[in-house]
Amino acid sequence: MFIEAGKILEMIFDLVMIFSRSMPFVPEAVEMNTLEFYVFMFVALKGPSSMSEIARKLAVSKSNVTAVVDRLEAKGYLKRVRSASDRRVVHVVLTERGERLYQDILGNLEDTIQTAVSRIPPEDLKVISDGFERMIRVFLSGEVEE
Repeated sequence: MFIEAGKILEMIFDLVMIFSRSMPFVPEAVEMNTLEFYVFMFVALKGPSSMSEIARKLAVSKSNVTAVVDRLEAKGYLKRVRSASDRRVVHVVLTERGERLYQDILGNLEDTIQTAVSRIPPEDLKVISDGFERMIRVFLSGEVEE
């Protein structure tokens, strides 16, 4: 089955737009620009991460990530912590305030997600979930699975 790149991009864009519109209002999150939100959510979802790892995963320059982390640190959402095993390594972690913000976002989103998911038959939900997981694996590995 062949689906053109433009159609896939349109579907992803539509999903992001629908998701964004249905996301409940969290004032602190709304005050962040897009890259700040992505960095914040990356650390919240993936855990302590180095600046290089964040830059690589978000496909932005390390200097961009440094500036964003500086701003999020000033706002009290993230902080830098030196590795105990290698003092040259610095990880970005959530602060208590950052953890509260993440929990607010997650809590507000829970009802929205549960409402949407409850309208999908379990067998379709399994297919969708498997499809997303496979797409992520394919894009991360750069290989198509059989």
